[in-house]
Amino acid sequence: MKTTRYTVIFREAGQHDYTIHAGEYKTRPNSVITRYGDRFEYVSPEETQALMTDLVNWYNEAEHSGKFTPVELAALFHYRYIRIHPFEDGNGRIARLMTNYILTRHDYPMIVVRSRKKNEYLEALHKTDLTVGSSPSLGAHASKRDIQQFLTYFSRLFVEEVTYSIRFLTERGDNIWWFDGQRINFRSASTMSER
Repeated sequence: MKTTRYTVIFREAGQHDYTIHAGEYKTRPNSVITRYGDRFEYVSPEETQALMTDLVNWYNEAEHSGKFTPVELAALFHYRYIRIHPFEDGNGRIARLMTNYILTRHDYPMIVVRSRKKNEYLEALHKTDLTVGSSPSLGAHASKRDIQQFLTYFSRLFVEEVTYSIRFLTERGDNIWWFDGQRINFRSASTMSER
């Protein structure tokens, strides 16, 4: 099998170029500035490999034990992964992809964090971070009880997405369209011709 390495070079305003090697763990610290203006630090590059190994081992044991529902398992994995932030870019996308992988492994439907609802997602993570604490290793080992706020959000999202999927499959009509998880009703052709 052929292995291809991708290198992405970023240039940020007023800063130096930096290189991201796709598929490799981060080589420098990463953090975000929250919408509240705080800097939120993730796990250091030196801790990343060990904590990712812990996460994978935990997941395999938790899945095998049957202690969590698939929704709880996916939410807890997602939160722990996000707190590690193992790559320099794409961590949120990978976390959401892995969430869907976990759900489909258990014959549950996939979910989508809709663009119009991204702030709800970020707020749920932020509130959970405040409960768990700022230490990255605490987040990487958070319990179900620790992430209750995110789990509540995630469970609600799951129900909304399943409801959307059912409505999408069952509601039909010439004037019904679906966009970004919402049903859109257009005026009927007869109403349009009356104008």
